[in-house]
Amino acid sequence: YIVNNGRYKNAKRLFFKVLMKDSRGVLWIGATSGAVFAIDDKTGKRSDFIHDPADPDGLSDYQTNCLCEDREGMIWIGHGSVATDRIDPGTGKIKHYQFHPGDSNSISSNIVQQIFKDRNGNLWFATWGGGLCRYHDSTDSFTSYTEKNGLVDNSMNSIVEDNKGDLCLGTGKGIWRYSPTTQTFTT
Repeated sequence: YIVNNGRYKNAKRLFFKVLMKDSRGVLWIGATSGAVFAIDDKTGKRSDFIHDPADPDGLSDYQTNCLCEDREGMIWIGHGSVATDRIDPGTGKIKHYQFHPGDSNSISSNIVQQIFKDRNGNLWFATWGGGLCRYHDSTDSFTSYTEKNGLVDNSMNSIVEDNKGDLCLGTGKGIWRYSPTTQTFTT
């Protein structure tokens, strides 16, 4: 279905890595071959978001690691090297979020392994090399939590939330718990 219409030139190398259904029932498919597809089975509408290094309005990166819908219905894409993207499904516009050394309000790494929405609708980013990041929608900025804040490993793979609202973080040096209330890490 995805590649039969000939619109995707790298069809022979298309590898689907991530699937997500959003709150509107649209299926989002992330590929490691420079594409994200959105398919609405109710209307039959399909949207393709393609990585093209010459197109600054397209996806910023070739590899999709994860997808997440925020409380506003925007779709976030965690990538493997260049930046993180946010798609407005209504307009199809893509905003890029890139790590900028020295800017404490930027995302702390361009490699995002997972984006997690907690029970309060806050977005958390498990980054490779940049620790844990929280996105603040009111200021369109990030707060980073790294080894400087008590995290033992800045490279993490996964996030889940426990019954108390604490975040459990999978890292290369074990599983850590982060309390958003006290802003502390424990093993």
